[in-house]
Amino acid sequence: MIQKKAKLGKRPTSITGKKQGPDQFKIGSKHGKRIIRRHHTLLKQKATIEALESQNKTTPEQKKELEAINVELHRNGGLEKYQLASIAGQDPRRGGDSSKVLISWLKEDGTSKGLSMLEVGCLSVENACSKSGFFNKIERIDLNSQHVEIKQQDFMQRPVTDDDKYDMISLSLVVNYVPEVRQRGEMLRRTLQFLNPPQGEGHIPAVFLVLPTPCVSNSRYFTEKRLDDIMQSLGFRQLHQKTTPRITYWYYQLCNCPSKKAFRKELLHDGKARNNFSIILE
Repeated sequence: MIQKKAKLGKRPTSITGKKQGPDQFKIGSKHGKRIIRRHHTLLKQKATIEALESQNKTTPEQKKELEAINVELHRNGGLEKYQLASIAGQDPRRGGDSSKVLISWLKEDGTSKGLSMLEVGCLSVENACSKSGFFNKIERIDLNSQHVEIKQQDFMQRPVTDDDKYDMISLSLVVNYVPEVRQRGEMLRRTLQFLNPPQGEGHIPAVFLVLPTPCVSNSRYFTEKRLDDIMQSLGFRQLHQKTTPRITYWYYQLCNCPSKKAFRKELLHDGKARNNFSIILE
């Protein structure tokens, strides 16, 4: 009796849009985390020195340090290697697709389908959002696109037009990548320019925000309350929140007009083991 071959599942699509085999994870989990941590550290150091450089306040030692940082970033593979590590970490087979949390909330709320989304810092076209059926339109952008269906674009430089509006904006592990604290606040404020106006019913327009948990749980200058205060000042209200040891997720609905309240960097919790993450809104 001839046995039939078992049907193989559909091969995953690579970051370039081509088919590839099941050995997708060429970067190990621990190694990927080291790449991501080191990349963030170097970017923060670089941003600090470049800010001094723009004011002509750098010392010769700092100029040498900046050169060394740029060399290490290049040697480590730069943004592309960072993205490969991030893509591997977010693959569904590693449980890393953050959009699964968003879809669970949309189902819980009974949200209507036919939505539009701007996905900032998109790394995959096969995440839960893409397969959920909630979105008729998904515009995907990233600083260094690794897929033909993801537009290479800096969200902070995206042109603002009247017809470029969305029901939802996804900022999944994007704000923490921005090395300068003021730019993080500007990124949150800039979402207002691309969201549809509040409708007074339902749970849209909205922002899906994802940050590493230590950004709000172990920072000297930032807390979850500070984030909520900033979002409220921009006209949002928090509808959902989920915290894991590594990642925290929020769903903020746009309800009101923004205020002009400023949030500056200030010491909220002291301690040697804490990090310096912060978001400033001016």
